[in-house]
Amino acid sequence: MAIPLVRGGRTAAHPHLYGCSPVPRTVKTTEARPYTTGSGLSGHVPTATAVGVEKDGRCDSDGKAIAFSSKNAKGDFASWVLYAAKGVDGDIPDATIRRILGTVRLAEVPSS
Repeated sequence: MAIPLVRGGRTAAHPHLYGCSPVPRTVKTTEARPYTTGSGLSGHVPTATAVGVEKDGRCDSDGKAIAFSSKNAKGDFASWVLYAAKGVDGDIPDATIRRILGTVRLAEVPSS
């Protein structure tokens, strides 16, 4: 199970930053590491950053993303991804992102 989760997490984190940096060399992705949320949900977490993005306008910025991949109640792979600007006023601190990540949990599957 670990290999697909690791790939899933990296696959989820990395492409979100291509929107802010079409130059692949500026996007750096970490290896996915095991992570367990506060609810006990286990999976893997990689991060990605895009630094040195060409800034043509005031909305252009470096970026960062974090992804959490796990299996849901049906046994399917699921990912939670947060992506944000990096190095700007109002940049979400990494500690805040980690606190948010810690709250990820499985939703109950509705009975139909």
